[in-house]
Amino acid sequence: MLKITKISIIWALYPLKFIAIKLENYMVEADYLEEYKDFISRHKQINESHKRFYIIWTELFLRYLEKTKTAEKDLSKSEKLAIFTKHLNESRKYQDWQINQAVDAINLLYTLFEDKNSNSTISLNTITGQIRDVIKLKHYSVKTEKNYIYWIRQFYYYNEKDVSNCNSTNVRKYLTYLAKERNVSASTQNQAFNAILFLFKHVLNKDLENMESTLRAKRNRKIPTVLSREEVSKVLEFLNGTNLLMVKILYGSGLRLMECMTLRIKDIDLSRNIITVHSGKGDKDRTVMIPAKISRELQNHIEYVKSIYEKDKTMGNNRVKLPGALSIKYPNAEREWPWYWLFPAKSLYVDKHDGRIYRHHIHESVIQKAIKKAAIKSDIPKKISAHTFRHSFATHLLESGVNIRVVQELLGHKKLETTMIYTHVLLEQKNTIKSPLDYL
Repeated sequence: MLKITKISIIWALYPLKFIAIKLENYMVEADYLEEYKDFISRHKQINESHKRFYIIWTELFLRYLEKTKTAEKDLSKSEKLAIFTKHLNESRKYQDWQINQAVDAINLLYTLFEDKNSNSTISLNTITGQIRDVIKLKHYSVKTEKNYIYWIRQFYYYNEKDVSNCNSTNVRKYLTYLAKERNVSASTQNQAFNAILFLFKHVLNKDLENMESTLRAKRNRKIPTVLSREEVSKVLEFLNGTNLLMVKILYGSGLRLMECMTLRIKDIDLSRNIITVHSGKGDKDRTVMIPAKISRELQNHIEYVKSIYEKDKTMGNNRVKLPGALSIKYPNAEREWPWYWLFPAKSLYVDKHDGRIYRHHIHESVIQKAIKKAAIKSDIPKKISAHTFRHSFATHLLESGVNIRVVQELLGHKKLETTMIYTHVLLEQKNTIKSPLDYL
């Protein structure tokens, strides 16, 4: 939840009819703020439950400018925003995602102003549309699309909406701003850089050169959280039904959460005890084992899902989304049993693009919430998530003497260095070095 101080609450509730703050060449009047609120309420890409916080962040920003007289200074939009985010960071009251939300809200305020006076050679809608087209062509995940568009939007706002003329200098300046002013982590900065690199390569058709002098956020080596076998068993005791089966697959087969959620009936081969993971991270396919302990449980689950499929088929609602352009190549496949989800959602939905009824796979939040509740009940003093079971899978295989190259293949890692992190976990867990005190 968003943390709001008493002063923030007073600011948010106090009427804004007396505010008239200059943002570059624009005056923020009360009437215009009402227009902004209407703009946010109609914005389709903002979660409904988050919209009220966008309004609060914007009002806090405007009042901060008024209180500190920042609006009267000859500063650019990005400089004013940097001052405000630095203030939020220094207060130590807000998490990174909250500050990111504040930045997005304020950028949308400027967008509303600038849309009426835009002379940009390439609009934000044009850029995001082209990005989506390329991402679909390359079969990137929905999460990658969402993250790339978010960072490209931030880069677009930061550069005063003139990205068609941006170059390596602009990118270095923005990445330095993220590291120095926003205090983002190394992984977050790298994610932003990858998104911008994608923009330059596939939309602007430019090469980024001389990036060596860019200030990079410091990357800290983090040892992943790993559960012991006993702790895994303890967490499993507090799960049931589909949630229990999914976690058993996460731990027993080493799948990522999204890989598990998007499994289809055809991906399960019970005769050979093999799961085929299609288009995993990096768009790679691989096969993993099905634990013998869940073979019968998985068979019963498939029979249960078949009953859902037959009911959908009777109602004419047995469509599921197919990856890429397969729905065009195989127009009947979306209704066929092999393509049906292994873990279907409880309800159907109407696709906003074609108006047809589909059944989606189970949402990630369902299993995440179940794991969180089970972790709390198990009283294990570790931060446990869905990915923790994948970490535990890899570590326990190495402990059992499985070759690290085999573990690399099972995990779907491109580089061996990525898998090597689990050897560090083993070293952390082994007490081969004695303390000097133990020799006394």
